[in-house]
Amino acid sequence: MDILTRLKKILTKDITANRNLKKLLKEYIIFIANLEVKEEYKVNYLEDLKKALEIIEKSKTIDIKDFEYVKQILNLEYNEPKFELYFKLNNNQQEAVKVYLSKIKELFNNVDFFFTKEIEEELYIIPKEYIISHTTPKYRNFLKKANYMDLDSADGLLVEKKIFKRNINQINGRKLVKDQGYKLLTAGIMYLVFIPWLKEKESQGDTEAQETLNEMKSKYAEWLEDQIINKNTLKINNKEIEINLIQQDGRFDKEDINEYGYPEKLKEKGEYYYWYPRNNEIAAIRGRGSELSLDLDRGPGVVDDVLGLRRAKFFNFKKERKLNKSLGPYR
Repeated sequence: MDILTRLKKILTKDITANRNLKKLLKEYIIFIANLEVKEEYKVNYLEDLKKALEIIEKSKTIDIKDFEYVKQILNLEYNEPKFELYFKLNNNQQEAVKVYLSKIKELFNNVDFFFTKEIEEELYIIPKEYIISHTTPKYRNFLKKANYMDLDSADGLLVEKKIFKRNINQINGRKLVKDQGYKLLTAGIMYLVFIPWLKEKESQGDTEAQETLNEMKSKYAEWLEDQIINKNTLKINNKEIEINLIQQDGRFDKEDINEYGYPEKLKEKGEYYYWYPRNNEIAAIRGRGSELSLDLDRGPGVVDDVLGLRRAKFFNFKKERKLNKSLGPYR
């Protein structure tokens, strides 16, 4: 079974579970809205319940961010909601609350919020075989030790088709995508996997790949995960390795790229352009322009209207739900 078929099966199953969760949350809100609220909390709490209901009813499914907000309003603090602060409950009502919370937790654990999107419309799906064949064991091991991702255990890579946010520096951008359960692409993944994959798709007549490449060339640059320290040291998270970067600008081709995604030699003509690191603290950028340059001439604090973020996510079918639940309320 191919990856897209498997993802669609997950998608269908998760949407059903998601809608069941949404329905149960709505039922639960109506239930507690009819409980006897202590007078000092009545106005504020009923207003909060109204907000929670509006969030739940605004779309067909509920995403992880909305669930987190509803969870705070409803005091779904893991297994011990403090209902005695707000309500006067009799024994039957206490039991009903426990039943509701148990059902909510059970349904939550059956929903993978990440896969409730229409994946094929918003994200490219790059199969594991392509990633492994275009990266080296040494580079994959480096990324694993850097706590970026164990590529050998991933079933594939999901990459956004369009830049989703601009006017943000790399520091805040990395935090933002991480908080949302995504990653930025590394230079190695960008220049050895994603761009070559897009160009292959474009050569096969894929219009979406062509549109993405056009956006990359004519509109927006993007932050990469990599940082360069002291002009020669690659840093990803807290893992560093010296890679001896070329200290001059110039052009290069795919075959000139080392296993970390950086050129080992330059030439007069080439597919890409390289801007060498000018300072001791640099954040890597996939530059715009016809040459899709690799820019190492800006610091991580730079903000620019044409510089943005592209979210990506490596996925593992067996571990995906456990991984995503770490973002939710039941750990």
